[in-house]
Amino acid sequence: MADPVQLALLTQGIAVWNDWRKKNGGVVPNLSRATLIRAYLCAVNLSKANLCATNLTGANLNIADLTNADLSGANLSNAYLIGANLTGASLSGADLTGADLSEADLSGANLHAAIANRTNFSQAKFFKTTMPDGSIRG
Repeated sequence: MADPVQLALLTQGIAVWNDWRKKNGGVVPNLSRATLIRAYLCAVNLSKANLCATNLTGANLNIADLTNADLSGANLSNAYLIGANLTGASLSGADLTGADLSEADLSGANLHAAIANRTNFSQAKFFKTTMPDGSIRG
């Protein structure tokens, strides 16, 4: 379950959250199973965050830092991740239906068993990325 203090910080806005992240670099955020439907999280720092089974349906995560984040089983359907940094992120079993990951960096990411129907990967970067079918791309 999500840490209620961390979730409250995130809901105060991106500037508050990113400032907290700078001051608490050693803390691994736990937002697992949180409901963040249509949340505005553009340019948010969620690197290394635990976002397992988090509902991010329709969320705006454009240019967000999701480096090494765990999004296993997360619902990212119809989410916007344009230009997001997902380097090393785990999206295993995530629902990416209708998501826009154009220009996202998915280098080293794990998309094994992810649902990627109607997902926009135009100009996305794939280098040693595990694809939904288990193959390695790039």
